[in-house]
Amino acid sequence: MNIVQKSLTVALVAVTSFLLLSCGKSGGQNGGPNVQPVDVRIEIVKPQRLVDGIVVAGTVKAYEDVNLSPEEGGVVKEWKAKKGQRVSKGDLIVVLKDEVIKAGYDAAEAQYKMAELTLEKQQKVFDQQGISELQIKNLQYTRDAAKANADLMKARWERTQLRSPIDGIVDNTLPNEGDMAPPGVPLARIVNSTQIKIQADVPELYSGYYYVRRTSKGHDPRKSHVCRIYCFERQPSVAGRDHRFESRPASEARDGRESPSRS
Repeated sequence: MNIVQKSLTVALVAVTSFLLLSCGKSGGQNGGPNVQPVDVRIEIVKPQRLVDGIVVAGTVKAYEDVNLSPEEGGVVKEWKAKKGQRVSKGDLIVVLKDEVIKAGYDAAEAQYKMAELTLEKQQKVFDQQGISELQIKNLQYTRDAAKANADLMKARWERTQLRSPIDGIVDNTLPNEGDMAPPGVPLARIVNSTQIKIQADVPELYSGYYYVRRTSKGHDPRKSHVCRIYCFERQPSVAGRDHRFESRPASEARDGRESPSRS
């Protein structure tokens, strides 16, 4: 037993000494954690201009964009303005077939003139007490009814003549001459590209960092002049997370060749 105990004691001491020596060597070799080299970029601090702004993508649209639609249906008789032609406010663009309505207007106008003439002649007779007051009132009401009917037929006849409500360029003419034009369906498009507007969406995160109705300047890369942007309007978007602003008018085109819609 003594021999066995001595053998175990010697073995334990040997193992403990070996572990201590191993720990000492490991600590002496490492001397601490290994640090990898890191590339460092150094820049010299210089005073620069701070641009406080955000860049957003927008769409350039014509400030005035109108679709001409007939209030009453009819067949296209003649185009007075062609696609790409510049027109002024009030210029005749297209004429629908108006033979029936024009004849009705002429008949109503003739009835009105006849009623007016009859009333004028009978008024002299009434002044001489040749007819009663009831008869002269009847003639006056007949004249008024004829005038109202003539005005109605004139309004219907004028609806067959579509005129431009703005100054601009005829961008599109849909039906050809002889085609049917249903009521309410656009026949032509008039675009005023002398003034354009810009629409863009700004994330809600930056909604509090830009001003509304602020005057600023923008540069058109296709031209040498600088355009002026003003009157920002903040509008909620469909998604509810962005704010849409619109600048109008954005620029004034000197030749009127800007595209009506450009991103």
